[in-house]
Amino acid sequence: MAVANRYTGKNMYITYNSTVLSADYQTLTVKREHGKAEKTAGADTHASYIPTYADTSIELEVLRKGGTAGSAEWGVLTGAIGTSTDGTLLWASEGTATGSFYNSGTGFIESLETEYPFDDVVKMTMTFQLNAAPTEGKY
Repeated sequence: MAVANRYTGKNMYITYNSTVLSADYQTLTVKREHGKAEKTAGADTHASYIPTYADTSIELEVLRKGGTAGSAEWGVLTGAIGTSTDGTLLWASEGTATGSFYNSGTGFIESLETEYPFDDVVKMTMTFQLNAAPTEGKY
């Protein structure tokens, strides 16, 4: 791989229903899996499977904001937990410059965890469960 094609996540742009989450993000992890049905039978000597359906979840770790900005962000995120209406998560790993690619997907916030260490910054970890395959677009 050519060195020129590598990049870091420092320009990452992330929104959930238009609320920007990337200002204090630390890690975004996209996990794509595929289900399977076992088809092993009779004299088979090794398990075999049929692929079934795809599944995508995204884990996002951000530093928790204080003050008014933190309250507004917290309200959007906690208000989305347990709702039956899908929200839209958008992430652009190289930022929003013209020609950059982004991904988006609809789903819900499955979990929201906040860690309050006594000697470090407060962090939130959110898990988004997509209800459809993510799509790719270009700015």
